[in-house]
Amino acid sequence: MKVFSAGIAELDGAFTANLALQLDLACAPSDPGLVKDFTQGEYGRIESELRLFDVFAGLPWSLMYKRVSEMFPDAAFLLVGPASGEEWVDDLVDGSAEFACEVALALGLDTLIGHEAELAQRYDEHLAAVRDWFAGRPGSLLTVSVREPLAMDWVVNHLVAHGLEIPQVPRQSGSRLRLPRL
Repeated sequence: MKVFSAGIAELDGAFTANLALQLDLACAPSDPGLVKDFTQGEYGRIESELRLFDVFAGLPWSLMYKRVSEMFPDAAFLLVGPASGEEWVDDLVDGSAEFACEVALALGLDTLIGHEAELAQRYDEHLAAVRDWFAGRPGSLLTVSVREPLAMDWVVNHLVAHGLEIPQVPRQSGSRLRLPRL
């Protein structure tokens, strides 16, 4: 079972990585070198990572949704970030500088400054392309806002539908992960 974040927002990656932590699944670590490999069409290290881990959050994984959905047709995909490019740019500006640099590299930009309108448009295009790609694959992609109180329940249901057995595991806060009714 493989789980991929299909969104390019920092929130997508953070939510998906946290999910992996809570469910004790092996999550591929963030590696800016893989973004560079992806932009240069070098897939050797990327394919090694795909064999080693269960969950893939952030870049370059979210840009590879077509390739990995064909490699892993039973994989679950999540899209949990901002609903619009404008929201994403605001989050990007307020977020980590390291992630912003990764985004710039992945999108072929030297800097994000002065490119806000282009970035918003590219984010909206990415969302539309992801939704279009998965339109012919019912059940593969779950789109949910992490601000939705039941987001984790919906994600867990999505993963269970993909065959993942989820044990009761402690959350970081010490409470238990609440498993939804199916």
